[in-house]
Amino acid sequence: MMQYERRYNETTFTTLDGIEIVLKYAPFLLDYKSLDELAKMLKDHRRIEKQTSESIAARLEHAQQMLCDAHRMWDLLERHGEVEQRVLVKWLGRSAGDWRAISEMWEKLGLLRRIAGTSSERWVLATRLGQVVPGKCPACGGRTEAPKAMLLEATACPHCDVPVLFVLLATDTTTSAGE
Repeated sequence: MMQYERRYNETTFTTLDGIEIVLKYAPFLLDYKSLDELAKMLKDHRRIEKQTSESIAARLEHAQQMLCDAHRMWDLLERHGEVEQRVLVKWLGRSAGDWRAISEMWEKLGLLRRIAGTSSERWVLATRLGQVVPGKCPACGGRTEAPKAMLLEATACPHCDVPVLFVLLATDTTTSAGE
C-alpha cells in the first residue's frame, strides 16, 4: 500500500497511524507485548522503515525505554503508596520531566492521582485497594467510607443493612443539597 501510494499518488509518509498509537500508549500501559510485536513487524517488513521519513526504530527504542521507566515507577508506587516527584528523580534517576510525562499520562488514564497541598507534586495509585474511599449504597443511597477492597465486595450497608456492592465515588465528590 505504501509503495503504491508513493509511486502513483506521490504520497510521502512520515509515519503510520497504527504505529503511532502503539508508540504513544504501549509504554504507559506497560504493554511490552505490543512493542515486541511492532519490533518484529519492523524487522520482518523493512520497507516500512524505508518508506517513512521518521525513524520508527529510534522511536521504538525510546518507547521501550519509557516502558522500563514506567514499570520502575509503578513498582515504586506499589511499594511506597505515595511518592513525591523529587523522590522519583532521586530514587529512579533521570529528569523530573521524564517522570512527569509518565505521571500525567497515568493521571489522564485514571491510574494515578495527584495530591495537592504540598510544594512538591505527590502521586498515589488510584487503584490502591486499601485506600479509604467514599461509596454510595445502590439500595438506599446512603454514603459511607471504607477501604476500596471492602466496598468492591458484597457488604451490608450501615444505613439499610442490605448486602450490596457499593458504587465508588470520586474522592473529591461533594454532597449536593438534594441528597
